[in-house]
Amino acid sequence: MLYYLTLYARLMLFMFLGISLANAAMELGLLKYFSKPLEPLTKAAKLPSDAAVIPAIFLFNATAAHATLASLLNKKLVNEEEAITAVLISSAAMRTRTLFQYYLPIAVPALGFMLAAKYIAFSFISALVTVMIGFLYGRLNVNRGERVNANFENKSNGEVINKSKKEAIEKSFADALKVLKKISLRLGITIILLMILMHFGAFEALGEHIAPVLHPVGLSPQSIIVISTQIASPSAGMVMAGEMFRNGLFTSKEVLLTLFIGLLLFVSIMDFPKNIFPIFTSIYGVKFASKLVTIELSIFIGTTLFTIIMIYFLIS
Repeated sequence: MLYYLTLYARLMLFMFLGISLANAAMELGLLKYFSKPLEPLTKAAKLPSDAAVIPAIFLFNATAAHATLASLLNKKLVNEEEAITAVLISSAAMRTRTLFQYYLPIAVPALGFMLAAKYIAFSFISALVTVMIGFLYGRLNVNRGERVNANFENKSNGEVINKSKKEAIEKSFADALKVLKKISLRLGITIILLMILMHFGAFEALGEHIAPVLHPVGLSPQSIIVISTQIASPSAGMVMAGEMFRNGLFTSKEVLLTLFIGLLLFVSIMDFPKNIFPIFTSIYGVKFASKLVTIELSIFIGTTLFTIIMIYFLIS
């Protein structure tokens, strides 16, 4: 119970801070300074200049970035296609944040420098493929950049001139509170549902039924143990794989294949349904959250399978 209350409080805090800071930057006309270095990236995907702030926020906190994007959606400064494109092209930014939060503190000690470097390299290849898909999606689907940019320019150059900094900041906090009022109830409901599912072991049961299916793939029994562990905890699975590698039970190729297959299963059957979808639903609402999750999960599965195939043929 305490874990979920803490999770709820943490998510609400990150969303409030993220929306408030983004709104303040917009109200004060500062957003263009944050987005300027990333404009070539967003321009290549046919996004408006104000959407360039999204990859920048993803570097620091994904929840705050999604909350900011939801705020832009609510204000009709971006449409759904632009929002999806912004999320996809932020994949490299998200992976960079993960490098410092997860890969360096866990992967390097668990796997050793050389094997961890290979794991990180293949992870970034997957992220870069996602970015390329985001560019393609934007080029094919985004058509309203000029109108959105015009709205942003009007807001930046017109309204801000007539506002004091105090008024702009107060409005930013007021807008953030309005968005949080809409999100708080939905987030609370989804967390309660999540608690019920966890109480009855729904996710663990699903993982137990998935792991045995991997036997025909030709993976060793040790791989099945690591993958089963990863479904429950990727960090624990990585530590276990590293120990087996050091004891001569795995080759480097088997470690990489096992870790990416375990990651694929963890994200597909645990992370998306247990963490990502509830958060997306509370931030965006069920309709758009379902669309975004379907696209993100499909691309993640595709890019991870591509990475697994690369490892299989490129690593000896």
